[in-house]
Amino acid sequence: MSSITTTTISLLEGLHDRADDLHWTEFCRRYLPPLTAFIRRMGIRPHDAEEVAQETLVAFAEGYRAGRYDPAKGRLRTYLMGVAKNKIADVNRRRRKEAAALGGTGGMDCLLQALDERSAEQAWEEEWRDALLRACLEEVRKEVEPKTMRIFELYALEGRKPAEIAEELGVSRDLVYQVKTRVIYRMSELRRILDDCW
Repeated sequence: MSSITTTTISLLEGLHDRADDLHWTEFCRRYLPPLTAFIRRMGIRPHDAEEVAQETLVAFAEGYRAGRYDPAKGRLRTYLMGVAKNKIADVNRRRRKEAAALGGTGGMDCLLQALDERSAEQAWEEEWRDALLRACLEEVRKEVEPKTMRIFELYALEGRKPAEIAEELGVSRDLVYQVKTRVIYRMSELRRILDDCW
């Protein structure tokens, strides 16, 4: 199974079988990083965010098996965001109870309540976009020579000047420009594919 092109439908079909470690592992590999980053942005402490993200994936899988998610009615990533927001609300309720038990007011809640629906959706879309770009970059890295990838990283990701890169790696400046164009074009192609199958 190629992780880059495995469709959401294929992953979901695999989740029906609780013993299907291959699909569960790919599901977690794909969705855990953006969920964890999103949950952190919503005010959950870093050491709790991954646990909440894992709880989100488990809750989704259980709900999916019980028929609560229908892919025909919406995108998985939108549904996952909803499950994550419910898990975040659970954490916030626990915090309020703990603060009240200690005589506090749970001051963090003011900050968390200020995050409106639009901000949450924007944060989720940004994390999702970043996850897609990382997946595209990972796939391109498998498709091109290491030197080609290094040229791209130095130029597009690190912002180095083409003349510096050309001298350092013993290539022409034209090649530096060509590599950037080719890699960006391939990443754009992959992003279109992933938008449909993720």
